Amino acid sequence: MSLHSNGQVFYLYNNVKEIYNVARKLREALPDVEIGVAHGQMSRDDIEDVMMQFTDNQYQVLVCTTIIETGIDIPNANTILIEDADHFGLSQLYQIKGRVGRSDRLAYAYLMYSPQRQLSEVAMKRLKSIKEFTQLGSGYKIAMRDLTIRGAGDMLGPQQAGFIDTVGIDMYIEMLNSAIMEKKGIKKVEKPVMKKANIKVDAYIPGQFANEDYEKITLYQRIEKIETKQELKAMLEEIKDNYGKLPKAVQLLFEKKRLDILINEPYVENFQEQPKRISMSFTETWSNAIDGVKLFEFMTCISKDIQLRYVNRKITLQFAKRKDWLITVIEILESCEKLERKEA
Repeated sequence: MSLHSNGQVFYLYNNVKEIYNVARKLREALPDVEIGVAHGQMSRDDIEDVMMQFTDNQYQVLVCTTIIETGIDIPNANTILIEDADHFGLSQLYQIKGRVGRSDRLAYAYLMYSPQRQLSEVAMKRLKSIKEFTQLGSGYKIAMRDLTIRGAGDMLGPQQAGFIDTVGIDMYIEMLNSAIMEKKGIKKVEKPVMKKANIKVDAYIPGQFANEDYEKITLYQRIEKIETKQELKAMLEEIKDNYGKLPKAVQLLFEKKRLDILINEPYVENFQEQPKRISMSFTETWSNAIDGVKLFEFMTCISKDIQLRYVNRKITLQFAKRKDWLITVIEILESCEKLERKEA
């Protein structure tokens, strides 16, 4: 143990009412060891005195509460014992564990729980995660694992609210990535801005499809980064292979991305979803180069409700917004892509 190598020990017991009884039992078991006590209900001067004495190695063991969680740096302390570790959150355990190992000497952290207590699934996951992430720089992984264990709430589900509902999950993830890059000092490379349709459809990843929030975030981020139809097709096939048949909400997520890609084609000038109608316009160059008769035939085959106009040398199109309007829009845009140009 660390006492044999002139190290010092934190014994974390987070119950002020019983902390002195714990210290007394330790003194009886270790009569040759100096043991101090520190907790949040002590006066500031008393806490400072105890910590100074511990720093000066007048105490070899400090029985304490989570008061040591932040702001304590004692390089000689290389062991921490945390009683009832199953009562703490994952991020808090990681923070407390960081009180030791702050020098070049090997450090130890013992997470203890009562053998009579049946650990919950969440508590077991926390303890296993602390054991797994021991290397330097694991803070981000711990935070993401904590998010997975606790859940991220409706932010990643069908009932997005508040800020998320205002900007949308795509924009939120983009803003989050930008903030992380800025914090890391990574200069963002400006790329051409991809137009977004910003349509209102019930597109999300449900819990029964991917029950871990970290998994959901990863899928949302991967879909957000897609820029071509080939990339979208490859990911769609991969997801089907891994997860099987896609729920309607996930299918809509991919169709929504397909629409984003299509409205960025050079022939599309504008797309707009209105409460009762869908409208779009095409560039002047494309409008005057394609075969208008073929365009009319294509649109009639898709739906007799589609209205075509030629205004200011541009073709515009609109139709009533019905149940499967998103599929209709995609079919229209993909048909436009196949149109032949007029013979010179």
